[in-house]
Amino acid sequence: AAGVPLILLNNDLDEKQWPEYGEPRAKYRHWLGSIVPDHEGAGHGIAQAILIEAVRIKKNRPLKVLALAGETDTPASNLRLRGMKRAIGVMRFPT
Repeated sequence: AAGVPLILLNNDLDEKQWPEYGEPRAKYRHWLGSIVPDHEGAGHGIAQAILIEAVRIKKNRPLKVLALAGETDTPASNLRLRGMKRAIGVMRFPT
């Protein structure tokens, strides 16, 4: 309503919000778009790098994982968490 141009940064609309707000400039002409990185890929890559290094250090000892996920209601946090879970699920550790 104020006519201020808006670009969403780091978080996009979630799937429930898209029907309400539509595409950029369609319903709200001052919403210019979104700049969003690949959060799932980042979560996967970071987890994979940390796990590989932890396994190298720990060798055959048990490995415990603690993940701080951030805000549970943001797409960015949820996607990073999904990437981390994917990394843990596909990792094969030496026995």
